[in-house]
Amino acid sequence: MMNRNLSVIIPALNEEDRILNCIYQFSLIHPLEIIVVNNGSTDNTQEMVERWIRNNITPCDLRIINLPDPGKGAAIRAGMLAARGEYCYMADCDLSTPAKDVINFIIFIKISKADIVIGSRRMDRSKVTQSWGRKITSDIFHVLTRQLLPDIQDTQCGFKLFTHEAAQVIFSNVWLEGLAFDVEVLLEGKKTGYKILEIPVTWEDSGSSRVHIVRDGIRMALDLARLYKNERSRLLIPLHPL
Repeated sequence: MMNRNLSVIIPALNEEDRILNCIYQFSLIHPLEIIVVNNGSTDNTQEMVERWIRNNITPCDLRIINLPDPGKGAAIRAGMLAARGEYCYMADCDLSTPAKDVINFIIFIKISKADIVIGSRRMDRSKVTQSWGRKITSDIFHVLTRQLLPDIQDTQCGFKLFTHEAAQVIFSNVWLEGLAFDVEVLLEGKKTGYKILEIPVTWEDSGSSRVHIVRDGIRMALDLARLYKNERSRLLIPLHPL
């Protein structure tokens, strides 16, 4: 009964090797809605999901949205705005945090009466298995974002739960399409007055991450610079130097 009004949004870029397992793992938490957002895949991701839907393999409500171009932010936005559940959960296809852990997010959002619950790999009770390269990248990004979101330890964990209202309002007002979109989403949530709760997660790095540290790191830095510029203009006061 707890999950009857849950929508799970899964962005998928060339995920033919793991999309079906991801759908299956979430389908065990039924009944719920799963929205796969295929954003520019050039492999068989779309065909595999559509075959699953045709064959009605699991009892969950499975849908697919096809976007022509890559961009995780654009994919999550499309999925959130199409979601029908009382709660809307964004999840990475690699399931670095297990699908079943969405239950913890739902429990926390109900008990705390928060509007947004975000997973964090930086809390004391988090259980994280992460390569040194990924950890260093995460630490650098945390330093770059701490002035925009000083009370949030981990903006980039790919597992976040929103109430339906918060998802509709926030994702109607964000524009970043790359990996820095999480920062913009949380900024928009804070500006709107939504309560954000950060919780520890179990996290194990996928050996086949779609994130390229150098290429995507540069794009994220450029997007952050745009956010800093926008915040300066909005507040009309200078941000302190790092």
